[in-house]
Amino acid sequence: MVSRSPRIKEVRPVLWILLLPMLAAGCASTSEPRGPAAITGPIVARNLTISIGTAPTIHVKQAASDPCGIIFALRSSTRVLRRTGDGRMTSASESDLTVGQRVSVWTDVVLDSCPAQASADAVEILE
Repeated sequence: MVSRSPRIKEVRPVLWILLLPMLAAGCASTSEPRGPAAITGPIVARNLTISIGTAPTIHVKQAASDPCGIIFALRSSTRVLRRTGDGRMTSASESDLTVGQRVSVWTDVVLDSCPAQASADAVEILE
C-alpha cells in the first residue's frame, strides 16, 4: 500500500485557494475598452476599399447628416464586443456587425480625410 505524505494533503487546499481566482477570472466577462470611443453611431456601409487596408471594414457616422464619418479597418486584433442585459461585456464576432447597427468604436489614430480612416482597436455593438 502506498501512503501519501501529509505535506501533500496540506498543499492541496493552498493550491485551490491560489487557482480559484484564476479560474474565475477566465469565466469573467471581457474587459471594457479604455478611454472614450472615437465615434458612436450607426454602421452605414461595410467592406469599402480604403488606403490603409482592405475588407473587412465598417463605415460609421455619428448622424445621417454627417457628410464623412470614419471608415474603420477591422484587423485580426480588433475586439468586437457586446454588452449583456446584466451589463457585462462579452465577445461578439465581425459577422455580427451589420449596416444600420449602432456601435461605439475605439482607435488610437484617425487619418484626417473625408471620410476619415482608422484601424479599429475595439467595436462595441450597442443594439
